[in-house]
Amino acid sequence: MKVLLIMPTVHKEGIERVKPFWLPPLGLATIASYIPNDVDVEIIDENIKDIDFNINVDLVGISCMTSQANRAYDIAREFRKRNVTVVIGGYHPSSLPEEAAKHVDAVMVGEGEGIWERLINDFKNNDVKKYYRHEDGFPVLCELPRPRRDLLADGYQMINTIQTARGCPYACEFCNVSTFFGRQYRVKPIDEIVAEVKEMKEKYGDMFFFVDDEITANPKRSIELFKALTPLKIHWWSQATLRNMTSNPDVIKYAKDSGCFIMVVGLETINEKNMEKMNKAHNSIASYEEQIAMIQENGIYLNPSFTFGHDNDTAETFENVHKFINRNNIAMATFNILTPLPNTKFYNRLMEENRIFEHDWSKYNMGNCVFNPKSMSAQELDRCFQEFCRKFYSIHEIGIRVSKVRKEDRGLLYGFNLGYKKMLDKFGVIM
Repeated sequence: MKVLLIMPTVHKEGIERVKPFWLPPLGLATIASYIPNDVDVEIIDENIKDIDFNINVDLVGISCMTSQANRAYDIAREFRKRNVTVVIGGYHPSSLPEEAAKHVDAVMVGEGEGIWERLINDFKNNDVKKYYRHEDGFPVLCELPRPRRDLLADGYQMINTIQTARGCPYACEFCNVSTFFGRQYRVKPIDEIVAEVKEMKEKYGDMFFFVDDEITANPKRSIELFKALTPLKIHWWSQATLRNMTSNPDVIKYAKDSGCFIMVVGLETINEKNMEKMNKAHNSIASYEEQIAMIQENGIYLNPSFTFGHDNDTAETFENVHKFINRNNIAMATFNILTPLPNTKFYNRLMEENRIFEHDWSKYNMGNCVFNPKSMSAQELDRCFQEFCRKFYSIHEIGIRVSKVRKEDRGLLYGFNLGYKKMLDKFGVIM
């Protein structure tokens, strides 16, 4: 028996593949580790390698986000035409399982641990169910098998992606992380993380990305993790909140000591009314500048993300954000158009208000306005967003920002900025 696991491309037809920041599909590598040893497994990330639809395979598994859903359904159709059984999972199918079920033989709702074993067994017994989901809560993250990184193709900027926890204690209106992983913060044992990092460093080098949505959600635990990582002498970046990063000075100290050089933080907006609406009370705009200084003065660069299209955003908002970034000596940032992802509170609110006008999932890539904003038109939001991003990531502005960082770090920060610029030039959005 052979299983093919696929990540659909985000590239449009005829566009050259872009590699900056392209990270391997850790979810598929994790799923592969649960497939029995007597089954042959292959992973294809269509962002790196083309799919051979005539490959000799028994079962195809596809994982997708909302912006990949159309392509995922196309892939499923091609394999089903060849009488291949197709199962789909990931954020989008888990949010809209009934929609996904129209295109595939089975839908995997939520996390795959403990479910893929059942699916393989059902397939062997010719008894594949339409839906597979956890009936008894979320998986425990102890004694997990190592992701099958050996199945990943060449061509990535780095292989070392690792997850130390799942779940987010917050419930931001626009975010689907807590819907998918739950609000309980589930952690892997630190000794297991250290052992895995040691193995990865030996095989793939010392640069790591921790894919956790909030690596500092439990500051006490994060300090213990960072202390344990420090002797390994690695370099890493991840995602966190300003509040948890700065709630205890030791969080920043031990993050830096353990090799953290960049932290992605979701600032989203600098408008208090917007913040109240999105239910992100753990962000304090009044404390932003003090918190940013606290982190950057201790040697960790911030990569804040901002979203545009909130109810109180106008054309002037873009210039206000630009001034904020320059005033705080931020070397790089990412920007998105607020997007109503299915099964989020934001999506449900906009549907009730009849404000969503675009239902083409390929437009839900954080770079297109798919709803009617309140304080500007959709067309104006799209135009202002593109003009702002292209100005911010012009070679001239990149040079000005990078010139303000430590001399020894300028090459690294310049490279990150150029990578974002290339993605913006190719996709029209920094993904």
